[in-house]
Amino acid sequence: MVYPPPPEPPQPPEPMAEREPRARGVGARLGEQIANMTPLERLLWAVAGLLLIVAIASFAPLFFPSSRPRPAFPTSTLLAAGAVATRTPLPSATPSSTPTPSATPFPTQSPLVLPTPPADGMSLTFSPNPDRTGWLGSKELAPRWRDRNLHAGSLQNQVLVSVLQFDLTSLPPGSKILYAALEITGRDRRNIGTTGEWRLEWLDAQISAMLDEATFDAVAQARALTVLGKPLKPEELAAGVTNRFVFTPDQLKLLEQQLEIGTLTLRLRGPNGQDNNLFTWEAGSGITAPTLYLVVVPASFTVITATPTPENVFVAATLVTQQTRQAQQAGTPTPLPRAIVTATPGRTAEVVVTNTPTPANVETATFRAAYATAVAVTTGTFTPLPSHYITATPRPLMIPIESLTPRPTPTRTPTPRNVMQLASMPIPAEFFNKILFLTGARHAPIVMAMDPDGRNLALVTDRSVYDYASARDVVSPDGAYLLYNAPSIDFPETLQIWSQYQGRPPSPPLRLTAIRRGVAYAPAWAPYGNKFAYVSSETGRDEIWVMDLETKKAQQLTNSKDWYWNQFPSWSPDGRRIAFSSDRGRMGSFTEIWTMNADGTGEIKLGDGTRDAWAPVWVKWNR
Repeated sequence: MVYPPPPEPPQPPEPMAEREPRARGVGARLGEQIANMTPLERLLWAVAGLLLIVAIASFAPLFFPSSRPRPAFPTSTLLAAGAVATRTPLPSATPSSTPTPSATPFPTQSPLVLPTPPADGMSLTFSPNPDRTGWLGSKELAPRWRDRNLHAGSLQNQVLVSVLQFDLTSLPPGSKILYAALEITGRDRRNIGTTGEWRLEWLDAQISAMLDEATFDAVAQARALTVLGKPLKPEELAAGVTNRFVFTPDQLKLLEQQLEIGTLTLRLRGPNGQDNNLFTWEAGSGITAPTLYLVVVPASFTVITATPTPENVFVAATLVTQQTRQAQQAGTPTPLPRAIVTATPGRTAEVVVTNTPTPANVETATFRAAYATAVAVTTGTFTPLPSHYITATPRPLMIPIESLTPRPTPTRTPTPRNVMQLASMPIPAEFFNKILFLTGARHAPIVMAMDPDGRNLALVTDRSVYDYASARDVVSPDGAYLLYNAPSIDFPETLQIWSQYQGRPPSPPLRLTAIRRGVAYAPAWAPYGNKFAYVSSETGRDEIWVMDLETKKAQQLTNSKDWYWNQFPSWSPDGRRIAFSSDRGRMGSFTEIWTMNADGTGEIKLGDGTRDAWAPVWVKWNR
């Protein structure tokens, strides 16, 4: 057997007089070692230390993540230079539905790329009808149409579902739909659970006729024709994240059949358990509004005319009177399919002849002129109208609101699509120093005008006047620079305000803002070109800011005390005041038009709280 060697006897302790003094600690010994190194050894140790510092800085975020959440933003929100700048406001927020970002990173959709339509096709976008879009609750007495939230799921022992309806009557039946997709953007996930599914269901067309007096049970129990896309899990739902639903080939054929009805009605449904499990999407207008994208080859409406064609207008008037008498005695005929258009007899013997539509282009105008000339040469001038005919005369551009009975529908003059061309179009002198704004239904607004003090409210009968004035706000007073919003390389998840010289050759774009989160939009030049106002959501709320181009400093003009939105600034002609829209009134009130001094003081509300008004434009003089 082999035994281990005996342990060595312990060494006596070192005498105190021979120990190294305390002053010569580890640092002193390390200094002596460094002093004894060669220059090459010192260099190698320095390089090693530098690499260690870089490694720690690179990998520290993986082990110690920041507690500040990274904001998520909707996709497809870019406004390219040269595109028409719309002034549709973002949806207002209420304290009960404040979006709360999550610290968990959520997947975002890549920008939607639509297929290229054929030569006879086109790409179209549709927004939901706000009067048929909203949510219903099992404990609510009535639907919440025109609400800014689309709730789906359960909350406090109540089940909630939402409805979106799109008006497709502008597409004739028989149109070929080549592609369809729907995008909705998340708004609030504070009450969402960890399990469950959310579905977007396509409802039977019969529900469309029931929405006027819809109940929760009727909508919740309505038959679903199909489900769009795949069910969504909680990890796919977050504020600012866009959810996309692409129609399958079978669903495209079903959509073509729906064109006979003219509406598309969808239902958002979530878990309906007893636990809180609710998610909310955006329902308002603007860059986060639900959007239906279509690529179609449109068909044509069939117009039925009298056979044989009346010899003259007197015979035509007689036929109309006879048809009206027959309808009163025997009832109206069976309705024709939606693709067939026919004239409906009136209740009086008077016949209204409307103005000839404005030609869409020069070629159309030339053809009509040649046709009129041919008629004059071959058959003489057109037959004069009898005395009982009423010819629609051109309406004035502004009609006082007191005289509107009933309210006429505004027209729209064909206009160029380029912003620079729009800004150069002349505006009638009577609009100078007027404030134009949008009101009515969000999906089909009308334009109204008023004085800077809110008086002399009038309907604007031509929407083009508003478009011209809006374009002038994004083009510098000298006509040389265009303002727009787009992302930047250093802040890829935000939208910044940019300017670009529009001369020849155009200069590279110049970024003017540097917000670190949110979006900047709706820029408006000051009349003298040394400043511009814009909207920024960097603070978490949409506020009005002004940028001084000489000092490069930005000043916040509005500061909401609650979750209100201040949007779409527009300068007065003298540059002393700014008009904007805000929903800062009492809870549930309308968005209204306000004005304030150029430094943010002296705020005045122009609305009376009886109508929804937004996106004002203060008309400046012609350049």
